[in-house]
Amino acid sequence: PCTPNGAIHLLKRFGIEIAGKKVVVIGRGVTVGRPIGLMLTRRSENATVVLCHTGTKDLTKETLQADIIVAAAGQPHMLTADMVKPGAAILDVGVSRKDGK
Repeated sequence: PCTPNGAIHLLKRFGIEIAGKKVVVIGRGVTVGRPIGLMLTRRSENATVVLCHTGTKDLTKETLQADIIVAAAGQPHMLTADMVKPGAAILDVGVSRKDGK
């Protein structure tokens, strides 16, 4: 899929090492969340992936351990600054609507 491919390309373009890193993907959708999780675990990327979603009990615990966070949930404000460790890379590829917009 194009969005997960683009996200991985963006990480590489900016020199962000993926191999051996812990990646938290927030979102389990078939368009981005699930595909990017699978793509990041390929041998060519070699990341450890944790797939989280709106029902994840302690999302902050997971994100604070992440080297890379991919926000792909359709819900706004699931990730805040206090949930991210210093130096972590964040990609926001989620789409959400507020008041129908």
